[in-house]
Amino acid sequence: MDSNKHKKPPFLTVKARKYWDFLIEMFQDIEAFHSIDTLQLGILCNSLQDYAEATKVLEKAGRYYTTGSGLHRLHPANQVQGDSLKTIKELGAAFGLNFKSRESLLNVFALKREMDELDRIL
Repeated sequence: MDSNKHKKPPFLTVKARKYWDFLIEMFQDIEAFHSIDTLQLGILCNSLQDYAEATKVLEKAGRYYTTGSGLHRLHPANQVQGDSLKTIKELGAAFGLNFKSRESLLNVFALKREMDELDRIL
């Protein structure tokens, strides 16, 4: 699969484009990515970027902050981090980015290759 074959969605952030290139390259080996997956992969890439940015903010600022009136509040980046992680888990599983889902996808593609090979022989 040529990584230029699939046009990057215009809504990708600059850093999310790097995730796109990495993931497209990874999917090349299993021939699992199709143009119809572009939107969801774009959302996944932006979520990966959002998660990374929120994590950087929290490392620097801390998980909590103190308001002017002395109240301790959860930093808003916690919400961004949590929302991004939820999206990453959901879409990541759909793209085989965890062991269990990847194993299932690889089994499906291996069976397809075997069937294609059998058809070619017959």
